[in-house]
Amino acid sequence: MAVSVYQYSRFGLGVDFSTSNQAAFLIAHGHLDPYVTTHRYPYLDDHFGLLLYPMAAFYLVYPHGILLLWFQDLASVAAELVTLLWVTEIVARRSSPDDSSLAGPAIVVGAVVLLIADPWFYTSILFDFHLNAFAALFLVLAARDAWNGRLGRASAFSVALLLTGDTGGLYLAGLGFSMAVGATGKRKFGAAALVVGAVWVVVVHVIAVNQSHVLVASYTYLVTGSPLVPGTITLFSVSKALIEHPHRWLQMLWGRKRIIYEILVPSGVVGIFSPWAFGTDFAVFFLQATAYSLTFLVDGFNVFPGLALVLACSVMALCEAAFSPRRWMRRAGCVVGLGLVVQSLVFAAVKIPEQFDYFLRISSPQAAALDRGLALTPGDAEVIASWGVMGRFSGRQWDYPLYSGVEADPVRARNVVFVLTDAGLENDSPRAVAAIGAFVRDKLNAKVLVDSAGVTVLEWHAPAGTTQVPIPNPTGAVP
Repeated sequence: MAVSVYQYSRFGLGVDFSTSNQAAFLIAHGHLDPYVTTHRYPYLDDHFGLLLYPMAAFYLVYPHGILLLWFQDLASVAAELVTLLWVTEIVARRSSPDDSSLAGPAIVVGAVVLLIADPWFYTSILFDFHLNAFAALFLVLAARDAWNGRLGRASAFSVALLLTGDTGGLYLAGLGFSMAVGATGKRKFGAAALVVGAVWVVVVHVIAVNQSHVLVASYTYLVTGSPLVPGTITLFSVSKALIEHPHRWLQMLWGRKRIIYEILVPSGVVGIFSPWAFGTDFAVFFLQATAYSLTFLVDGFNVFPGLALVLACSVMALCEAAFSPRRWMRRAGCVVGLGLVVQSLVFAAVKIPEQFDYFLRISSPQAAALDRGLALTPGDAEVIASWGVMGRFSGRQWDYPLYSGVEADPVRARNVVFVLTDAGLENDSPRAVAAIGAFVRDKLNAKVLVDSAGVTVLEWHAPAGTTQVPIPNPTGAVP
């Protein structure tokens, strides 16, 4: 939460945070079907994340976007704590009451190390805001209760999992498949979870056309043979292509074998072969790894739910070896477990500093300039901002990302404030930012509010009847 406060103060929040923050702001102000201008479609078209609605109620008490980051922090840590509780239960069930060996405590300590040293955990909480953290929490809660035979509670957490959107349905279907094929006495519950999760994904796909199209398009190459060749991409066509053209996704997986292994390091790796993980392996790791865009695999939040569950499955596998009556099995388990912990620590020592450097890149002078710009921006103004720093400016009705690939942005208010910088993530080049700034200042005659540390904030009073503002391309020419 302290890191989130620092990140929030440095304006290191982009489009994904803006989408949820703007929606929460509008919901708190009575817009129950909020239209998010960051993507230019209704919020519910963005994964159908119903869980944001109860969180938005807190904006009535404390109307600041930091709330979303804090909720995400709490959910992420809670998912780790539940995973750890499940690990202790697995160890306790497998060991005998008179067992005096250190195997059980060593496995629990090893799990703690893997949880704390997980670089993708830090990536997921630093990368704006997503409901996947809550999906991870509800997925592990549902899996743990199902494993303990508490199917009523598992059902309740499964329903909560669906509230996180289409990905929640996908995770539930994966868990259901694992239980249906590998959980004795729980196969009916698993089959029901598989059906409910799959139906939820299809329903959301039908309702949320915009976001579904973007995600499914990442698998165009499976259908057409090349991401550059257009084709009719649907859930059905992609599913069919997975079966008819296995060489295409096998080549993709082979080409990414190193990064896939790096993703799995915090899970303990061996748990991916557990029957309890089969469905999650597919719903989380396989689908992210076979998407054409590598972003889905390395963004942290998309793989975090799978890492938490597979870690518990890795503990199941290690317990089989650690408490085996065969000495060679116990020794092998000790070697593997120690190797996994050492590997995790080495990987974390390299990767975690990279994540903090990458996401917390905005300097103190740049943050101060952005803070002055935010203070000078009227609450009813439309904001058109560089999309790497637009998050703090998104608590309003009209908030558009600014980048040179868009030919024009709509004008919805008389006061339009432009926030320009190349300081944050996913921004245009300095040349493109300079071209846009020169156009707004010189051609639109906008007033300069802030111009320091590479940050320019300008206020433009749009003439009556203006419906859009052109955006220059990187050469400075106006389309």
